[in-house]
Amino acid sequence: MKHALLAFLVVALSAACTTTSEVRTMNETADTAYIPLEEEQWAIEQANLYHREFAEQGLLYRDEQVTFTMRRIEARLLWDQVWLQNAIQLYVLKSPSPNAFALPNGDIYIHSGLFTTLATEDQLAAVAAHEIAHITQRHTVKAVISNKNKLIGSHIADFATGGFGLVYFGTLASIMHFSREQETEADQVGLAMLAGSGYRPRAMLEAFEAMGKYPELKHQKRSIYSSHPSFQSRMTELAEMVEAISTTDGQQEIQDKDFVALKARMMEDSLKTRLRNREFNLALTIVNEAGGYFSDSVKIDFYRGEVYHGFYSYPEISAREYYWIQTGKDKADEATEEKFNREREANLAAAIHYYESSAQADPPYAKSFRRLGEIAKDQGRNQQALDYFARYLQHSPEARDRPYVERAMEHLGEAKGGSP
Repeated sequence: MKHALLAFLVVALSAACTTTSEVRTMNETADTAYIPLEEEQWAIEQANLYHREFAEQGLLYRDEQVTFTMRRIEARLLWDQVWLQNAIQLYVLKSPSPNAFALPNGDIYIHSGLFTTLATEDQLAAVAAHEIAHITQRHTVKAVISNKNKLIGSHIADFATGGFGLVYFGTLASIMHFSREQETEADQVGLAMLAGSGYRPRAMLEAFEAMGKYPELKHQKRSIYSSHPSFQSRMTELAEMVEAISTTDGQQEIQDKDFVALKARMMEDSLKTRLRNREFNLALTIVNEAGGYFSDSVKIDFYRGEVYHGFYSYPEISAREYYWIQTGKDKADEATEEKFNREREANLAAAIHYYESSAQADPPYAKSFRRLGEIAKDQGRNQQALDYFARYLQHSPEARDRPYVERAMEHLGEAKGGSP
């Protein structure tokens, strides 16, 4: 069975067609007796495959809070095109990268990290409108058809490595790259959609300018947000389009409380992912922006402690990330590496300061006690470590890591030596 599937993919690869000239827009296909090309049907099947993989791997937010906000934006943007509301779906993908993309089947994926970059619902709606335009103008279908060989090749590679979807997930970013003309068309269609729905068209300019400053997009090859003259030129054209839409006069920013709550949640999720990935400089960026959205300042102190503890624990990784943010180069220079190594003890002191600040609050942030206990244990201050661990379990009796902490306390109790 597996060999037959592999043979099928190889045959499909050799017969792949990349013709896109006959692909029509969604409005044209709705108003005529248009029969989808075989290549179009194949492109939609590929998009459905991606969606199933995202869902099966738990990469999609499916709860009520996310679904309600996405459906509201979707319905507002498409209020005068009800037939499109059934064809287009907005999802939030669990990824800290501030990006978004659309697929040929009408699915649009907003990365959770995009909420870190965008300030208002208007800006989120602007990104969604731009991606909807890529779908309605069939840019996504053309992109997949044109890259059919690459997609099939990634399927074969995925088959060879066990079929976990890891290979062709990475292929998607390189496939969904549109021409300058297509991006301009998506800007025009998206702006008209924003103006017609009551959102501020200027929010599209704000959103793309904010995204263009983010290192993950600024340094990405072929990205429309990269620090390339063409991006600046496109922003100038977009600004002119916005000015030409008279309905922008007097419109106010929409700062919906549901969006603010969702933004705070997504910021924290992205922050946790950055910390797990040891991307401490990018995590610090989120912490620095969280004050206006996190209702709990004690939690911010804890996360700031996590960042500085990361700088202390992984100076080489932190230096490499910092240098990449500044230059786009993967390997840090000696001066940057020396800086992070030289500042290790200062970073540890900063981490302890922020942990203690959140631990001394009323009520305290319990996780800070565990971190302080681990630091004390590493420094040989066994009694102090025991005290911190005990306070952690006192304030967080149902903690999932309770068995780990209890074992650590047992070892500390048995240990000989060390200062109290």
